[in-house]
Amino acid sequence: KVMTFKRILVAVNSPNGRDAAFERGLALATSAGAELYLLHAVPVNQAFSFRSADRLERMAGMRQRAEDAGVRVQTVEQHGDAADIIELHANARETDLIVMGGEARRGWGRRSWVAEKVIRRTKVPTLVVPSDAPDTSTVFGNVLVAIDLSAASEDVLKGALGLTERQASRLTVMHTV
Repeated sequence: KVMTFKRILVAVNSPNGRDAAFERGLALATSAGAELYLLHAVPVNQAFSFRSADRLERMAGMRQRAEDAGVRVQTVEQHGDAADIIELHANARETDLIVMGGEARRGWGRRSWVAEKVIRRTKVPTLVVPSDAPDTSTVFGNVLVAIDLSAASEDVLKGALGLTERQASRLTVMHTV
């Protein structure tokens, strides 16, 4: 059975300019008739008040764009470790899909790949969108699904099928030992 999306969590990670994860999440929510849950994690090494007016204005702009597209939307900001916050909200809000950027974040003097941490910690299917993703289309030409043959692999595969169900996409399933 193909997974349908009722609630999509978008981890907003670009405080300035275009956020490709938001663009893709909005397109998916519009297409699926899903609720959009916009989450911004303010890094632990930054005061929550730092550029807060800019963040609030940006989140309000995203909210307005989603509402204008006819999508139900919630926006949330929280201070702390991004991977922990994304995992917490994805589980607490019973999301069907996480959409997030794949960029590294700096914190405590080292780079951390938030997307990798989220993928390792949660059972929620996660779509990682590069910051330079070319469009907001919900059409996927090639989808690579990495599975580990655990019970969660079935949900991941259903999520990938949900992304590609009405398209002529190439879906590649990979298991590496």
